[in-house]
Amino acid sequence: MPQARARIATEFRNPCCSNSQCTQCPVNAKFTVVNDMQTLLKDPRVELRTDSEVIGVVAAGGRAEGVEVRTRNGEVYEARGETVAIGANGIFNPFLLLKSGITDGPVGRGLNEQIGVYLTLDLDGVDDGDGSAHVTGVGFTEMHGDFRRTAAGGFFETRNLPKIRPERGRWRQRVDITFLLEDFRDDRNYVDILTENQAKPHAKFEDFSDYAYRGVDRIVERAPQIFAGLPIEDLRVSTRQSPGHAQLQGTVVKGRDSTKSVVDPDLIHHRIRNLLVLGASAFPTGGWANPTLTLAALSLRAADKYNGGAA
Repeated sequence: MPQARARIATEFRNPCCSNSQCTQCPVNAKFTVVNDMQTLLKDPRVELRTDSEVIGVVAAGGRAEGVEVRTRNGEVYEARGETVAIGANGIFNPFLLLKSGITDGPVGRGLNEQIGVYLTLDLDGVDDGDGSAHVTGVGFTEMHGDFRRTAAGGFFETRNLPKIRPERGRWRQRVDITFLLEDFRDDRNYVDILTENQAKPHAKFEDFSDYAYRGVDRIVERAPQIFAGLPIEDLRVSTRQSPGHAQLQGTVVKGRDSTKSVVDPDLIHHRIRNLLVLGASAFPTGGWANPTLTLAALSLRAADKYNGGAA
């Protein structure tokens, strides 16, 4: 599974120690802002303010003038600038806009997420648990085909964190597999602000679409066929839904029509033309792929386009 980690040591990162604990890397092998972006952080034009929370966008006369910030000790001040870009996530981007009275278009509407199907395979004579990262591989057998006209497609991940089998000599002969499927934006799912508590966003997720659930049913039916090449003793499928896969999308959707979208195709707010809203909140559909590289590319493109580039 390709990941932004160092297989060999770099100037700022140690080599991967291959212990699969990627969520909390113990040796600083993962890419982070504070290792491989040191050159940017050291630029005298860049100021990183920690222990500070942006609580609103300051806008007047059709222009953004800055952001309102609250420090950990409760001090509130304005950070002002000629251009404002917010890049929180699919919940806090719309929350900041709504809280600031910037309610143009379907802001907050269309919250969506990947839907998952979870498999546990007990194997005969084959061990799991080889590899370094906590996700060791991906499979794309269920990504393409006419079935996507009526049912969600997606990909699957194999994980390097095996559930131990309670049988001597067969501890590692079990593998966990997660299918992640696509879904559409749906206005039933949204982010807004509750009158009684305006300090925090209120996220309402009614349900996944019928299209997504048909995709789940299809994977459940096809699972034995998909993995028929493995020496499977037992295959168990769960369609329980996790609290989320951290892919919060669609709530500040991009498009050309300002009545149906919040930002334009370059992620610039339709009305406030010096305000950029970056991240997966702009995605018009909820794809099966993890969005990080795509949202990063779109953010870089937005900055270039805003500054007159041809990206």
